[in-house]
Amino acid sequence: MDNYQVQQTTLHDFLVISYASVLMMIDFSVTQTVYVAIDFTNLSTYRFPFYQLIQLELRPLNGVEVSEYDDSQAYDLVISPKAPPKNYQANQWYMLSEFVSTYDLQAIKQLIEQIRHHKN
Repeated sequence: MDNYQVQQTTLHDFLVISYASVLMMIDFSVTQTVYVAIDFTNLSTYRFPFYQLIQLELRPLNGVEVSEYDDSQAYDLVISPKAPPKNYQANQWYMLSEFVSTYDLQAIKQLIEQIRHHKN
């Protein structure tokens, strides 16, 4: 390759990376935060490990904030092994089918995407 082709390839690579960076910045600025709470109050022994597992799975998702459940706060989604209270809609509460199975994690991520799509 001659010097001109190397410069052209380098410039092209730089422009592609810059364009991707701009698209990511736009996506971050437009995306509204989805607030997710985890309620493992009735699982005293497994509470901390399950909380950490779900938090590790959801942390990489852009615009998702995970915290422990506090009944005085409002959330977009609550994850719990117990049935929802009467004041929560079905789409705001995810009742785990097992002890944080792969099925549950995939369903939770899909539900978060639905909530994000509805909020934006």
